[in-house]
Formats: sequence, structure tokens, C-alpha cells
Amino acid sequence: MNHRNYQKRKVVKYKRPVNINIGVIVFGIIFLYIMINVIIYMNKEHLSIYEVSENNIADDNIVKGIIIRDETVYKTENPGYINFYIKEGDRVSKNSLVYTVDESGEIFDDLSSGEDMAALSDEDKNKIKNTVASFQRTYSNDTFNNVYNLRYDIDNLLYEATNFNMIKNMDTISGSNSFFHKYKIDKSGIISYSVDSMETLMSDEVTDDTFSNEEYKRVQLRTDKLMKKDSPVFKLVTSEKWSVIISLTRDQYERIKEKERIKVTFVKNDLSTVVNIEPYKKGSSYFAKLDLDNYMIEFINDRYIDVELTINSASGLKIPKTSIVEKEFFKIPLKYFTTGGDSDGKGLVKEVYNKDGDLEFKFIPTEIYYKDEKYGYIDMNTSLEDGTHLELGDSIYYEKKKDRYQISEIGTLEGVYNVNKGYAVFRRIEKVYENKEYCIIEKDTMYGLSVYDHIVLNADKIKEEDIIY
Repeated sequence: MNHRNYQKRKVVKYKRPVNINIGVIVFGIIFLYIMINVIIYMNKEHLSIYEVSENNIADDNIVKGIIIRDETVYKTENPGYINFYIKEGDRVSKNSLVYTVDESGEIFDDLSSGEDMAALSDEDKNKIKNTVASFQRTYSNDTFNNVYNLRYDIDNLLYEATNFNMIKNMDTISGSNSFFHKYKIDKSGIISYSVDSMETLMSDEVTDDTFSNEEYKRVQLRTDKLMKKDSPVFKLVTSEKWSVIISLTRDQYERIKEKERIKVTFVKNDLSTVVNIEPYKKGSSYFAKLDLDNYMIEFINDRYIDVELTINSASGLKIPKTSIVEKEFFKIPLKYFTTGGDSDGKGLVKEVYNKDGDLEFKFIPTEIYYKDEKYGYIDMNTSLEDGTHLELGDSIYYEKKKDRYQISEIGTLEGVYNVNKGYAVFRRIEKVYENKEYCIIEKDTMYGLSVYDHIVLNADKIKEEDIIY
């Protein structure tokens, strides 16, 4: 081959073959699929599921009350250091020694010099723990003033423990002393060592302003400081009968105005009891008087107290109100339901015309979701596999009396969407009681719910037969 011929040859450019990477394509498809599902999920309304439980609910009616008692404040006749010999809340009989006054302070020093004065018994420690625990259960920012009451309660317990030890040392003090005075009570009652200037308050004197306790102060009477003459030293409650005046809204008043007895729960210690109640109006305000014969000692140092009224309550299956939906059903007179087909189940006989125009009768199995004295309620989507279904205007045949009924009435039932099987199924409910958030419904109703069933919490975001899983 010579040089000239070589130059005349045509040069063809080499084309590289296209290599398809299957792995990249598969990865791209998977990535696209994931992204589409993420977008669908982000734009989809999410459902919340609620597990049905057996429970009870009651109206949330916590009201403020003012305690009225038969109480008298006693004052000391001599100045000096006061030593008490009766425990807080103890019943004292007439002519019992309640306190002593030491004008010089010398006997006080002798009484408090025992080695066991600073020791607290296990009983005293438990009382302090229970007082703090009770305060923690009921504390809120709205009741911050109760912090001061807690301090007084603990001071009372400490003084009580100290003075109880003094009683044991008192027998060691002998001889007479003109500066040492013993005071006995002139009648029986229950001892309290705090005052609040509301001891003389009467039931008919309570107004809306009385419930404003921002300036309320309770004074601890037991102290180791020198007391002046005519200083209050203790309070005697002469009867275990007591009253609580509660402030009501107009709605609360309307619901209890005919009641003579009512169940109440004292929030402080979760104590429940049934009491006599007397609702009344004063001007434009609403009140009620609760009369009690027991538990006064539990609240002997309280003036303001929170009370929960049990106006309405019920027990059964508890469900949230947001789960409830309404569904329409055909109302069919009960006499038109019959048995037929391949089972003993109930159903309806529908009149249909075949292609030739001849009248035929088809048995359509139905489920009666609810029935009253006259009608049975059936699903409006009831149908056979061949497409035969029920609709308004269809004729239902009653063979025994050769009678016909034209479907014309629709009724509405309340229910929820049960999702135990992964899709929404309507289940009928019968309300027993409801408040703002929850309902109590009957147990064991036909086509109803059972304990531990799972239902849709936000029923407005789903339709019947929607798949949720």
C-alpha cells in the first residue's frame, strides 16, 4: 500500500456502545416510588385511633365554698408565755386544762429544758408528711395563697409535738407561783389554734365579695413569744355540725335547684359524701348551702375549700365525642322481615321485574342495626352479588298477608367507625351520658362496641369502608 492510497481512505469515527446500568434504573424507580409515597403521606389527613374502655364520667363542677361553724375565740386574761396542753383537733371536756400562762418565763424555761424536747415521734413525722402530700395534690398557681396555710399547718404540728413533751415535764414543777396561771375551759368542744377573723360569719351574710380571698389571712396562735393580755390563744368549735356555702353559676343552679341531697367530693383530701343541699338566689347571684354532720375535724382550720359537685354521672363504655358520626338507614316495618335464602338470617323480599317484564321476588339478607316498637333500621347499601339492592321507592312483599310496603322512610342513628379489621365499619351507639369531651354508652348493644375495640378518634376524616392500614 503506497502513501497516496492511504491518504485517500475515509476515516470513520468510532462510536462507543451505550451501556445501560440496570442498578441505577432500579434505584431511580425505588427512589421515585418512595418520594411519591412520602408526598401522599404528607398530604394525607392522619387518623388517630382510640381504644374503648369501661369507665365512668361525671360533670366537672368544682366550686369554691366557705365553711360556717359554731366557733368561739378565747383570749388570755394575763400577759406572758403560753403553754398549751391539748392537741389540735382534740375534743376537750368542760373544766379541762387547756393552757397555762407564765408571766416571768422561768417556768417556761424549766418546762422546755427536757432532753426530749427536740425529738419528733414517728407519728409527728407522718403527720407532717401527710400534710405536705395533701398540699401537693391540690396545689396550682391559682391557689398560691395556700402556701401560707401549709406553713401554718406545719407550725401547728411542730408546736403540738413540743407542747406535748412539755406536758410530761410539767409534773416536775412543784410549788406555787403567783406568776404562773392555769386556765380551764368552761364548756366542751374541739380545739383549734388558728383564727382568721371570720369566726362570727353567718350563712345569710355570705355574698359574692365574701368569696374573694386575696386578702385572707389565717393566724397561727401557738407561739413561744410573749403574749399581751387579751390576745387570742385558741378557738373552740362547739358542734360537729357545720355548713359550706358554695357559689354557683346560673346553669349549675338550674340543674340542682330541685335537689335535696347531692354527692360532693372535697378536693383537699378526696373525701366523698352525700349531703343535704339547699340552693338559693340572692339578688343576681346563685348559692347553695351544704349541711354536714361529719368530717368537721378534717377541715377545722380551713375557711375556703374547693368542692366537686356530682350533678350527673354514669358508667359504661367511654368514648370521645369526636368519634361520633351519624348515618342514615332505611326504616322498614318489622312485620316485613322474614327468613329465607341459605341461612336462618333475617331479610326482606323485594319485588323485581325480569327482562321479560314478569314479576319476581328476591330475598335480600339484611342486618337490623336497631329496632324500635315499629321499625327495623337497615343499611341503605344492602345488596346482593348480582347487583340487586334496596332503594327508596322499592316494594317489599309480605307473603303471609300478601301485603306490600314501599320504602319511603329514612332514620338516622349515631355511631362510630370501628377499625379492628383495618377498615372503617359503622357501629351503633346508645348514649347514656355525655359531657363536653366524652360520652358514656351502653354495653352489649346489637351491632355496638365492646371493651378494647379500636375506633377512629377524628371521625370527620374518614368514610365508611375506608382502609386505614
